[in-house]
Amino acid sequence: MIGAPYRTLILRCNGTRWVRVPSPSPAADGGSQLHAVAATGKIVWAVGYAGLKTLIERWNGTAWTRVITPSPPGADDLAGVTAISARDAWTVGQGNGQTLIVHWNERVATAG
Repeated sequence: MIGAPYRTLILRCNGTRWVRVPSPSPAADGGSQLHAVAATGKIVWAVGYAGLKTLIERWNGTAWTRVITPSPPGADDLAGVTAISARDAWTVGQGNGQTLIVHWNERVATAG
């Protein structure tokens, strides 16, 4: 559909074909997009943006959930992610034209 806002799209291969997996896709001006993915064990991280805010989604082996993230004022976007363990992940991107690093340490995402 022309002019429709972007929505997140996550596909998973079941061994035979790719199937769509429901994921949070926050309604926001400018839509929502995911740019990078990382996994460790059954935990998977996907990052991007929703409108002018950062977006982190986490797969726990059963379902995707949105992780509440710090998002400085301005246009924010996460472009890369790495998972150290199920309880330790790092993302990078830009926030208001500056480098933005977000760290997940089991319970909360913090910007640095």
